[in-house]
Formats: sequence, structure tokens, C-alpha cells
Amino acid sequence: MRFRLLHRHVVVLALLAASLAYAQSYEWRDVKQIVTVQPDGRIVVLDERTLWTDGQFIEAFICFGHEDHHSVNMLPLTGAVGAGPESYAYTQPCGAGTEIVIRGAEPVSERRLRFAYVFDGTLDVYSDVVQWFWNLLQLDHPPIRGYRLVVQAPGPTQQLFYAYVHRYANPDPGRVWVAENGSKMTAQFDNIPPGDGIELRLLMDPALFGEVATEEGLEQLLEEESALH
Repeated sequence: MRFRLLHRHVVVLALLAASLAYAQSYEWRDVKQIVTVQPDGRIVVLDERTLWTDGQFIEAFICFGHEDHHSVNMLPLTGAVGAGPESYAYTQPCGAGTEIVIRGAEPVSERRLRFAYVFDGTLDVYSDVVQWFWNLLQLDHPPIRGYRLVVQAPGPTQQLFYAYVHRYANPDPGRVWVAENGSKMTAQFDNIPPGDGIELRLLMDPALFGEVATEEGLEQLLEEESALH
């Protein structure tokens, strides 16, 4: 599997982060996302991150903007991690999307959080390729100090397919590691400034999935990707 790390300035899909008071400073720290692409087309994400502020907060949330034929559903693992006040999680609408909220029983200045969720209906299936094209980080976010992404495909691939990591205008060049059999990718950034995200385009072997299509799409998708550079 061929991977490229690229700049990108075009916003495709944004996740909106929350702040409770504009006067406060916020940071997401040590963000770790594990993305598992399942053979049934579902995308499972385990997202752990620490929210830090120089004040206090009682809740944190992410608003997932998505189209009507997409859905995002919270998993039971969502909530605060480690010692601290009790917390609970819930979902609610946010504009044209879905919001996952983690709310604590008491205000804190720092807390490790886990957002666990699954995307449905977000794959584009063709006869010669299956695409997942998604923005994994909100663009409207506080500074991110430390980011690691692990993407696990449904299995190894024998054909040459592609994945592209768009880092927008982030000056941090990042690093990428790929498993020899094409089944796993890891990307890491030291810093991600506000206004920059991580957008991932995966082009995968249709043999890894159960869905069947008749229309070809690989050449068109590669041309679209080339036009972004």
C-alpha cells in the first residue's frame, strides 16, 4: 500500500471542538486515534485525548458534521479515563451533524477523555476500489500537542492501493509508518495548530469487503487526489 503525506488547504469535512469561555486557553494533549475499517464497511474509532485549560471545564464535546446518508453512533467506552470526578456521555444533534458530549460531575482543569464511536455509510464502493475519505480532526480546535493515528484495514492487500494523509498547512512534516502487507498505517505529529486537521483518503482492495459494485472508480479518484496537490 502506498502512502503519501501532503499539505491541503481545502476544507472537506470538519469536526467542531468546544470551548466553555473564550478568555480561557485550551489544549488537546496526547491525542491517540485508532481507526479500524471493518469488512462490513463500518469504521470504528477509539479516540483518547487529554483536555487541558488554564481555567476549568465541566464538559467536552465533538460535533461531527456529516451528510444525511452518514451516521455516527457513540460506543459504551466513551467517557472520562482514570481518576477524577464521575462522568457520563451522551449524543445530541449539532447543526447538520451529531455531537458526542462527555460531562463531568465537577469542574476540572485537565482530564483524560475517550471518545469511542462508529461511522456507518461512509464508504464509497466501486468495482475496482473502496474509498474512505474523512477528516479525522476538527479544523476549529485548540492547539494539539502530540498526535498519533493508527489505521487498520480489514486485512492485507495483494494489490497496489493507496492512502493519503492531508495535513493542510501544518508546518510539522509528520511521520508515517506502513506495515509491509499494507494492513496498517501509523502517522504521528508533534503539533497540529488551530485551523489544520488530519484528512485521510484510503483507497482499498474491494476483495476485503462484502459489497459489490459495477462502476469503476480508481482512476477517477487518483485524478481527484492529484488535482489537490
